[in-house]
Amino acid sequence: MKMSKKKRAVADRINEATKFCREFAPGLVMARATLLPFEDVICGESAGPQPQADDYDPEEEPFFTVDIDDPGNPNGETWAKVTAHGVTISYTIKTPDGEQFLGDEIKTTLDGLWDYLRQVPRSAGGYFKNR
Repeated sequence: MKMSKKKRAVADRINEATKFCREFAPGLVMARATLLPFEDVICGESAGPQPQADDYDPEEEPFFTVDIDDPGNPNGETWAKVTAHGVTISYTIKTPDGEQFLGDEIKTTLDGLWDYLRQVPRSAGGYFKNR
C-alpha cells in the first residue's frame, strides 16, 4: 500500500525525532514519541549509554535527553533526562560576567515533563513550523 505524501512526511518526522532513542534506548521510544507535540521547543537531543563514548558505562540505565528552548532561561541551558524510572530536569544559569552554574535538579514524571513543556512560551514560527 502506497503512503500519501503527508503520511510519509509524518512518518519521516517521527523516525527523525526518535532515531537516537531507537538506537541507544529502544525501551523508551514510546516515551520519546509522546514528546512529538513539543518539537517546537525541543532544540536538541541525545540518548545513551553510547558504547563509543569515552565515559561509557554498560551498567548505566538507558536514557534519552531533550534540550529545551526555554525563554525563561535565556542565558543558560535547560534539558530533561528521561529513564524508565522518571525524568530529571536540569538547567544551567549564566551570570552577566559569563560564569555558568548548574541549578538544582528537578525530579518529576513524564506527566510532569508534559505539563512543563505545555507552558513553555513559543514563538509563532516555532509553533506553526510543523503544523
